[in-house]
Amino acid sequence: MSLIDTFQSHADVLKAKSSTFDAIRHAGNRGSEREKIVEEFLLPLLPEKIGIGNGEIRSSAGSFSNQEDLILYDRINCPRLFVGTSSQIFPAESVSTVVEVKTTLRTKDIKEASSNISNARKMVKTGMSTHVGAGNISFAHPTPIMGCLFAFNLGLKEETFMKNWAEIQLMQPPEHRINLTCILNKMVILHIDKTFHLWDQTNEELLNKFVFANAGENSLMMFTLVLLRVMGEYKFGAPDLFKYFFSGNSGVKFSHKYVGLNK
Repeated sequence: MSLIDTFQSHADVLKAKSSTFDAIRHAGNRGSEREKIVEEFLLPLLPEKIGIGNGEIRSSAGSFSNQEDLILYDRINCPRLFVGTSSQIFPAESVSTVVEVKTTLRTKDIKEASSNISNARKMVKTGMSTHVGAGNISFAHPTPIMGCLFAFNLGLKEETFMKNWAEIQLMQPPEHRINLTCILNKMVILHIDKTFHLWDQTNEELLNKFVFANAGENSLMMFTLVLLRVMGEYKFGAPDLFKYFFSGNSGVKFSHKYVGLNK
């Protein structure tokens, strides 16, 4: 079986599983089930260093993202700021990607996904510095968060969808837009900004453009291969937990005194 045939089989399985959840009356529960099958598809394909969870992202400055459907994070080194039964809080430096999962993509869904992904992508990653003598060495800045959207169906005519998509996305600055979208068995949408050269860097004509690829049955393969390429090169940061817990208006404060030896 070729790689193309393998991914088409995966697409058929995802589509069939998604259809079975139509029997669930509660919209939130249907959505959770579809998020789970996307997670189960992606997780075995990702590099070992990357895990998948859901919940919120927090920056060291105290800002929070919205609730994210799927969060790809540093599975090896990520310190969770909160772990609940079904949701977690991840430090921004340990997050590579957020994925919004939609059953049917309509205009209101584009707006919602665009807002959620923008809130995640605008989070500032500060990283950690280490002190050496009188100065300090700062670790390299981690790669910004990537924003993805996965939809099982398209609820608009393609021309209307592309027009509405561009109008809604253009309301966000380039570095806060959705990078990669898959509409199962229909199309893949790429947006290349300066934070993510998803294509060869010599293709400057693609910068800040929307590329609508009518990939049809190969949409899942194209989406997955682009995501895996970016994740293979992804550089996580080291969150400075002292900044998280001791800075900002919500930081921990307590009385203290210095004790030492007089010379």
